[in-house]
Amino acid sequence: MKILKILMSLAVIALLSSFAVSNFGSKELASSRVKQPKAENKKPVDPLYAKFIVKFDLPNFPFSIKFEKPVIEKDYEENKREEIDNSKFLGANFDKMIPEIEDGMMSRMGPDDFVAEAIIKKSDKYDAVIYSRIPSFRAAKTYYVATFDKNGNQISKIQIAGKNYEFIRECHISKDAKIVVKKTAVSAKYDRNVDKTRFSYQNEGIDVYTIDEDGKLVSLDQKVENDLGMR
Repeated sequence: MKILKILMSLAVIALLSSFAVSNFGSKELASSRVKQPKAENKKPVDPLYAKFIVKFDLPNFPFSIKFEKPVIEKDYEENKREEIDNSKFLGANFDKMIPEIEDGMMSRMGPDDFVAEAIIKKSDKYDAVIYSRIPSFRAAKTYYVATFDKNGNQISKIQIAGKNYEFIRECHISKDAKIVVKKTAVSAKYDRNVDKTRFSYQNEGIDVYTIDEDGKLVSLDQKVENDLGMR
């Protein structure tokens, strides 16, 4: 009888010990599950877009694009070109990012040139860059700010600077990617005294843009500027 009691006591002790070990193991497993860091949900970067975005360098801020405003026609060098680093040209292979690169491919004058100018903002969701377009007939550059998601899809685009015989647009961009565009109307009048055309300039005000968290270019009145059809 004593032997039976001893055996029953040992069985109870073994059962309690087994429960304690099992309970401890469950707590350790639960603890390890809680402590595991969450996997980062990073969006993929398209390989072609990676080659595109690397062409854009970060500028010194504040960053400005300005044009001279001469009075006499001979000084109005609308078609004057600067030397451009060949590595900054954007070829037809980047037409996914900038569809208008394909414009003029069949023209007798040839297509326009597109140049990577600067990157003004980067985030986990988008990149904001400045690129320029140079007409094949050697007119002045036109500058744009465009935003892209990490797969190279264009989100938004605005014209920020350019010059012709009717208007001048200049821009000032701060480190926080605030974009101020100054608009100037150009008037031309022939001057018989000098046998040249004289130019005068009228301030037409400014437009101010910011970039929201989704990469959309937004004006001060919060209207989204998204002129992707602009050529």
